Amino acid sequence: MDYEYDIFLSYSRKHPHGQWVNDVLYPLLIPYVEDALNRKIHVFKDDSEILSGADWERTILSSLLKSRIMVSVLSPSYFMSDWCMKEFQVMHYRQIQLGYMTSSNPSGLIVPITINDGNYFPECVKSIQILDCKNYFRIGVGFMATQRFVELQDKLIRWADDVAHAISISPGWSADWANEDWINNSMNTIDLSTSKPIIHPLL
Repeated sequence: MDYEYDIFLSYSRKHPHGQWVNDVLYPLLIPYVEDALNRKIHVFKDDSEILSGADWERTILSSLLKSRIMVSVLSPSYFMSDWCMKEFQVMHYRQIQLGYMTSSNPSGLIVPITINDGNYFPECVKSIQILDCKNYFRIGVGFMATQRFVELQDKLIRWADDVAHAISISPGWSADWANEDWINNSMNTIDLSTSKPIIHPLL
């Protein structure tokens, strides 16, 4: 097995969060990152709602394991979703186990955006640089005719360089990630409790 995707797009599919990703972010993400990398990219975006009792490993985990990095669209509803938290846990565990997010190697494999209040995001999130898009969390064609949408595009063009950098420094694929113990450890060792308020590290 090897990488199949450059980016795993992780987001809450609840309205309006999912609509913002589909209508605003996703159409810009691919061309901006492709320009930054000067090559085509492959993005995994799950467009189906995962029902209770679904086989998460079969429908999502295999794609996540074959992705170089994760772009997470963070909001309170993101961390209220069991599926989103599992996705975050698996990739966060990978980057920690491989020596990312340290003083000697501060880069990471998760490149997040926040679109809503993050005062009660999990404690482990505060060490990750986050692009603040709360002022641009709007949906509908009217938003796309505003100056604010132009400002968002400017921010995303600059941010695409960060996404491209994360892709370029991603490690070679490892079969260890598909090991059952590795997956179980990722679920059990990453604390995603939201009891402590934090301040966004990047405004």
